[in-house]
Amino acid sequence: VDYGLKPVQRENWALEADDVGDFYHAALQGFAHAALEHPDWPNLPEEEILWADTKRWLGLPWTFTKYALTKEKLFIQTGVFNLKEDEVRLYRIMDVTLKRSFWERLFGLGTIHCCSADKSSPEFDILHIKKSSATKNMLSDMIEAERTEKRVSSREFMLDEDDAFGADDHEG
Repeated sequence: VDYGLKPVQRENWALEADDVGDFYHAALQGFAHAALEHPDWPNLPEEEILWADTKRWLGLPWTFTKYALTKEKLFIQTGVFNLKEDEVRLYRIMDVTLKRSFWERLFGLGTIHCCSADKSSPEFDILHIKKSSATKNMLSDMIEAERTEKRVSSREFMLDEDDAFGADDHEG
């Protein structure tokens, strides 16, 4: 039996750029798989969610932006490592617009632009979703129903073009 400390040649380990890329790719692939296998966001009972979709790239749900709609709220979750969850009450949404670029039409997608009275999200987009026209119509109807139920109305001020530029009302 031989005891004691003897000098031993150490192995040199190097971390190449390719290895780092493989590591990040594997990590993102793992997160994507987990997100698709366990869609536990938002933490609502499934019967409360009336519509849900994911922002899409080339028609496929390869992004980490998720949308969910309940009777009273729209939820938007973004991020992979750092998550951000926005919640907008439907009665606060003032205007809804559908936009469909050439590329979105090519892949059967669309973007819904919303203007709201919400302080944290005065304007936001529901980006690159499937069935965008039907979703916009459903969202618009739900907004009107929620505004009616909550007795919320918005006032629009309509001015004559001359009034808008400060023209004198009494000419003479």
